[in-house]
Amino acid sequence: MLIVLGFTGAVDDMNFVRFVLKNAVALKDVGLVPEHEDVNEDVRKEVSGFRRASPQCVIRFCSLKYPKQ
Repeated sequence: MLIVLGFTGAVDDMNFVRFVLKNAVALKDVGLVPEHEDVNEDVRKEVSGFRRASPQCVIRFCSLKYPKQ
């Protein structure tokens, strides 16, 4: 499992995720946790379309919302 904290959808983030998906043959799960509330829908579609070395790899856009105290 790979978790990317602070994912912004910037070029560097996208290139990193693309590289990992293309080369990690045994990867089964990728969790992208955005830096802000949500990631642009266009970014979600682009990431979902990346070629994967592992056909069973699932990409999840996660959220780390903490309740206010």
